[in-house]
Amino acid sequence: MFSRTTNAEASEGPFSGYAALLNGEFQLNPERRAHLEVILREYDADIRHVSLEHRATYHESLQSDLRPIGIEYNGYIRDKVLRPEQRARFDALTQGTPFTSEQAQR
Repeated sequence: MFSRTTNAEASEGPFSGYAALLNGEFQLNPERRAHLEVILREYDADIRHVSLEHRATYHESLQSDLRPIGIEYNGYIRDKVLRPEQRARFDALTQGTPFTSEQAQR
């Protein structure tokens, strides 16, 4: 927005450069700088909140897409890697069925 650089000291944060430009352009007094910092911190928090909501939605949709792929590859492991006598145990593990340590030693 502003192209002029300033020597004004900026507070840290994602909008620190923008705050420095505004301060340099408008020579903000300490009270107005403090208001600007609060506003920019809140803006950053709102952006992060929206990002997290979108990320959660993205992960949910990703899970629904990945589930059938995981099932397919479990089938490959079950049928191509494991011996027939090991498959029931693998099925129990992939279904989350608990089994005893005695069963695990087989």
